[in-house]
Amino acid sequence: MKTPYVFSDHAVKRRQQRGIRQDAVKVLLDYGSMVDHGGNKKYHMDKAARRRAMIAMGADAYRRIADRLNIYVVVASDGTIVTQANRWKKLIASKPHKTRKHPAKRRRPGY
Repeated sequence: MKTPYVFSDHAVKRRQQRGIRQDAVKVLLDYGSMVDHGGNKKYHMDKAARRRAMIAMGADAYRRIADRLNIYVVVASDGTIVTQANRWKKLIASKPHKTRKHPAKRRRPGY
């Protein structure tokens, strides 16, 4: 791994509950793409990351783990792995929420 990560108790519990293997998490952290997620970092495997992993690991080693890489990992700013989950949908970068200003309702005269 690039830096030594520490798994929180929550992350260990979720990894066990969701059947996520630790070797898949290691590959994800080494080669995965990162998206900013509210001050945390969310790692996932997109097409470019899968290509990087296949080149670095070799085709045979990558094939053995490729079907387990549909996961994402959230890492806190201090390097602690907060949680891990199976990825069912495409991840998008988090955007700040904008408050919508609703136009005032117009009242008809006399009502």
